[in-house]
Amino acid sequence: QIAAAMRTKTQSRVPDSNDDVPQPPWPFQQEIHALVTSRIVQGILVGVMVVSFFCITVGTDREAAGLEPMSLVEVLNAIILGLYTSELLCKLYVFRWYFFKAAWNWLD
Repeated sequence: QIAAAMRTKTQSRVPDSNDDVPQPPWPFQQEIHALVTSRIVQGILVGVMVVSFFCITVGTDREAAGLEPMSLVEVLNAIILGLYTSELLCKLYVFRWYFFKAAWNWLD
């Protein structure tokens, strides 16, 4: 009984990635899937997160000092928001309801 309970518990765990998602049926979806899951795009998005952190830090520091936010930071924030939104929409298009099964996607 204990072994059966443990098997059930491990089978019902929330997946950490999109590895268990079946391949999309349509060719365009397959292309978008290859794009969003590629190492290059994942690396670029990590770089975007670092730039986003920098922008938030600079913007907060300037605001705390009573200064106006830099226009470059505002432009970068808008670009980053666009990239994040595009990634989210692409993932929702490709993974459909499987998107919500991966715990990592809950941060998006």
